[in-house]
Amino acid sequence: GYLHCIGGASGDMLLGALVDVGLSLEELKEELSKLPLTGYSIEARTAQRGVVRGTQVTVELHPRGKQIHSIQDFLDMVDASPLPPSVREKAREVLERLEAAEARVHGESHTLQELGEIDTVIDVVGVVAGLEALGIERLYSSPLPCGWGVISSRKGALPVPVPATVELMVMAN
Repeated sequence: GYLHCIGGASGDMLLGALVDVGLSLEELKEELSKLPLTGYSIEARTAQRGVVRGTQVTVELHPRGKQIHSIQDFLDMVDASPLPPSVREKAREVLERLEAAEARVHGESHTLQELGEIDTVIDVVGVVAGLEALGIERLYSSPLPCGWGVISSRKGALPVPVPATVELMVMAN
């Protein structure tokens, strides 16, 4: 598979791309239902930005789903699920990389500063399971746009790209 990342690569964007190329929303929901999670809903709709049409997948967190979790909570959810072993293993790898990037930037381990809500594990498991369901064994990407400026986070202002994102890009090389 190839990702042409003209606008970045968020979990929702990746899920939308997978649905757009043939992953059924029902299959995605079925795989995600294997996680011991409640407090969310997921839907897909056609969206258009300028002259480009695509599928937008939205993960809506209900009040119960907005609770903050640790990386270990997410790893435990993945481990406790009946997901295929290959999906569990790859999802663990992604989550552990997120944790390593956050720990390097914030000096804390087991803490996901901006990624502690359940949409993180939904995005990660959904993308990994979707790639497997579509038979995509290798994934390539254009360079990621970095942007510039400052955004607000739970703990204050951060530069764009945020430090954890920069760390993930460094880890990939």
